[in-house]
Order: sequence, then C-alpha cells, then structure tokens
Amino acid sequence: LHPTPLRSVSGQTVDAAMVERDPNGRLPIHLTQSLLWQLMDLIFEDRPPLPPPGPPPLSETEFELLPRVSHKAGEHHQECSICWNNFCLGEYKPKLLCGHACFHTKCIKPWLLSESP
Repeated sequence: LHPTPLRSVSGQTVDAAMVERDPNGRLPIHLTQSLLWQLMDLIFEDRPPLPPPGPPPLSETEFELLPRVSHKAGEHHQECSICWNNFCLGEYKPKLLCGHACFHTKCIKPWLLSESP
C-alpha cells in the first residue's frame, strides 16, 4: 500500500515489485535507503507538532487554590529548596500537586505561574 509512488535516490519513479533483487530477495541498497527516507516522510509529514511536555503553567487563581501547610519543627525540609533560607515555625507553604511543600510562596509562585508544574 503506497499512497505515493516510490522514488529512487535519482528521483525516478520505481515500482518496487519490478526491481531486480539480490539472491536473498533484498532490494538494492540505494533503493532501500530511499524507501526508508520516503517512509520517514510519510510518517512525519502530516503529524502535528508535539505538545509541550506536562500541564500548562498555573493561573493566579489556581495558585491561590493550592493547599497551604504550616511549617512544623522537625520537618524533613527545614529550608526552602529555591533560596535555601530557613522556614519560620508556623509559616504557611504551598503544597504542590506532587505533595511537595518545601518552598516559600514568594520563591515558587513566579515559577509556577510561568512554567509547567
């Protein structure tokens, strides 16, 4: 099933059924390479561009709706993973959808509003 005629490297139309094959039944290398390029063209020709990976950035409203957790003494993350400053006891931190809550609001907000979380 070939929606377009096969072409050799020289650009000539080729009927693959009529091409002389080697003793093992394989097509000559110059046609094999050409057929591979044509196959790649057929596969990728009408494909839309890939979407960006991950979800889109959060809106201001979505950011404000993120749950907040209060920093407690003895937590695993004692400092913000962005600025490395310590959290204050009782400070509220946004809890991301992945479950992480190791950022100051002022540190993570610009990133979440501009990048995929």
